[in-house]
Amino acid sequence: GWKLPVIHLRVMPMEERNRLPELSRCEEMVLSVLWDMDGRITLNELTNEVNIRYAKPWAPQTVSTMIKRTKNKGFIDAYREGRYVYYTILVKRESYRRQVSERVLSILYKGSKDQMLSDIRKAPTGKGDYET
Repeated sequence: GWKLPVIHLRVMPMEERNRLPELSRCEEMVLSVLWDMDGRITLNELTNEVNIRYAKPWAPQTVSTMIKRTKNKGFIDAYREGRYVYYTILVKRESYRRQVSERVLSILYKGSKDQMLSDIRKAPTGKGDYET
């Protein structure tokens, strides 16, 4: 006879089950504007704001693609009011920021909060510092 394959199941820790999907830098830029506007913004307004804030030459189709990806990852939902589509924020900025910070701390700083804070204090601040 032949043997059935052995299946090993791994129970995912709670913190991994609740982990949000990672966003691309472009998706983060679009979501950051949505967080600031609480989702009440049209596609053209969102495109203009992203382009101004991050010095991008994006067309509305590009921003629309980022919105779809962000929606598919569960960060926002969309609803229509008349001829406009608005977005509902499903993930708070603080939740995403905390997860990103934990990932950076773990991977890049090997858990050293002191080194991470030191680098943050030395980092330049300003709109032009954020690149894709």
